[in-house]
Amino acid sequence: MERVHMNDIQEIMYRLRKGQSVEAIHRDTGHAKKTIRKYRKLAEEHGFLDEKRVLPTVSKLAGVLGPVTHLQQCVSTVEPYKEVVQEYLDHGVAKTVIWRKLREDHGYTGSYSSVKRYAQRLQPQDPQGYCRVETSPGQEAQVDFGYVGMCHDAKGKLCKV
Repeated sequence: MERVHMNDIQEIMYRLRKGQSVEAIHRDTGHAKKTIRKYRKLAEEHGFLDEKRVLPTVSKLAGVLGPVTHLQQCVSTVEPYKEVVQEYLDHGVAKTVIWRKLREDHGYTGSYSSVKRYAQRLQPQDPQGYCRVETSPGQEAQVDFGYVGMCHDAKGKLCKV
């Protein structure tokens, strides 16, 4: 199971400090009641619900929660065909064609998504570079989009702002 995002944990703790019930937080955030209770217990143990104290920072929460544990990965169904897939990738063959060739020539029964994920691991894409643009003061406006919490839109649906 994946850990809840740190911003969401802070949001849960903020709402608990404001006296919201587990049910209300569940309804607004969509997190399981069991998860909310788990973080309430953690917050109580470390004094994070005391309104006189500042909400814990992400680094403080990370220290309390400890390192993220990852589940052991299963072996891909494409693993037996690693050399074949690598050869196709080296020749620039599209992933859809690789999947079709594996099915036709080698009897592969797995999904295209498995082939696509496996090919991505064998040949990861290079991240794109960006160029910083310097301008004079007042020549350009910039906006910093930060996390402000959960809210309801005009239709009453839950959304992150």
